[in-house]
Amino acid sequence: MYFSDISQGAGSRAAGAGDSMKRPSRTVPSYALYGEQARDAPPQRLHIEEIRARSQRYAWEIAPHTHAGLYQCLLVVSGPVAVRVDDARSELEGPALALLPPGSVHAFRFSEQTRGYVLTFAAESMAGGDAGEFAADVGSLIERPQVLALDGDGGVAARLAALLERLHEEFRQPDSAASPVCGWLARSALWIVGRELLRRHAIEPETHRQHRWFSEFRALLERHYAEHWPVARYARELSLSESRLNRLCERLSGRSTFALVQERLALEARRRLTYAATPVAQIAYELGFRDPAYFSRFFRRHAGQPPGRFRRRAAGATHG
Repeated sequence: MYFSDISQGAGSRAAGAGDSMKRPSRTVPSYALYGEQARDAPPQRLHIEEIRARSQRYAWEIAPHTHAGLYQCLLVVSGPVAVRVDDARSELEGPALALLPPGSVHAFRFSEQTRGYVLTFAAESMAGGDAGEFAADVGSLIERPQVLALDGDGGVAARLAALLERLHEEFRQPDSAASPVCGWLARSALWIVGRELLRRHAIEPETHRQHRWFSEFRALLERHYAEHWPVARYARELSLSESRLNRLCERLSGRSTFALVQERLALEARRRLTYAATPVAQIAYELGFRDPAYFSRFFRRHAGQPPGRFRRRAAGATHG
C-alpha cells in the first residue's frame, strides 16, 4: 500500500540518498504503488504516512523526485525541514506546510526531531458524496507548489495535525480500503488547507471560479507543452476564445498564454538539465525541438545562459 521509487537505480537509494541529490541520473524519479510499475497497475489514489516512516530509512533525506498525476500535502508538525521545489529552496521549522502538484520536482531534508505527515492523493479521489466540485477546487488551489509557515495561523496547524493523525490511524485499519472514512478525513483536511489559502491570497468566490478555469488550462498545458501547441489550440480545447484565455492568464498570472507556454517548456528544460544526465541535444528532441541549436537559443533567452553553462552551475549549486 506504499508509493515507491520506480526509476532507474531506485534500489540503491537507501545506501546513498545524499549522493542521489548531487549526482544526476538518467531520469527524475517518479512514484507509483510499491513494487509495481505505473504502466502495470493503477496507482493507489490515497495514501498517508508519518514523515519518519520513510525518511528515517533514507538518513532523513528524500532525494529529488516527482509524482505522476498525484498531489502531495506535507505537514511538518514540529522540527526542521528543508524543501527544494524545482529552482526554489526553503528552510522552515514546524509547523509548516508544503503543497506539491503533480509534476513538480521536489526534495526534502528532515532531522530525527521532525514530526508530521505526508498525504499523497489524486484529485479525483477527493470527489464524491457531498464534496460537489471539491476535486476541481483542490486542483485550482494547489496548481503551483507552495511552502507555508503555519505558526500563529489561528490553530490551522493544530486542526490539520489532529485530522491527519486520525486519518493515519484509519488508513492502517484492515478495512480501510472499503471504508469511506479515510476519504472523509482527507477531504476535511484539504478543506482546511483550501480555506487557509483563500484567506492568505484574499481570493473572492468569483476569482476562485476563474482560478478553476485557469487550473484547467494549466492541466492541459502540463499534458501538451512538449507538443508546442499554439495558443489557439489551447483556447479551442477549453472552449474559449484566444482573447478570453489571454485575459484570464494575464489576470491570474500577469503573463500572456504564450508566455506561460514558453515558461513551462523552459522549466522542464531546467529540470532535465539539473537532474538528468541526458545530453543537451537529446533533451531538445524530447521537448519537441527539431533543432538543438534552436533549443539552445530558446533556453538562453529564458535562462540568460546556454544550457551547458546552466548545467555546470546547477551541478555546483547542488553540491553546495
